[in-house]
Amino acid sequence: MTLPLGLWKQGWILDLSAAELALLLVLFDVQQGKDQARYVAGSDRAAYGLSADTWTKATKTLGERGLVEVRRVPQGGEFDYRRMRNECKINRNRLGLPPVLHESS
Repeated sequence: MTLPLGLWKQGWILDLSAAELALLLVLFDVQQGKDQARYVAGSDRAAYGLSADTWTKATKTLGERGLVEVRRVPQGGEFDYRRMRNECKINRNRLGLPPVLHESS
């Protein structure tokens, strides 16, 4: 697995929470260098050891930061129950830009 230099050069490594960084590393591993959205099945998620709560929260915040694009896609055949699932794609271009500073409340 190769990680973009922007993760370090732009300071993302310091700006991301542990959960966000962990999920980003999982997505890099799952996508295996390909630039396409992927759904990660529950059994595959379990192999990485991230809780469902961590997965959900980190996906949401990475999406808000523009680092991950999430799209809902139906799963199942024509005569199957159609379940909507999230496919995630890393926005590698965003990693080349510095993080936006957080405003303190």
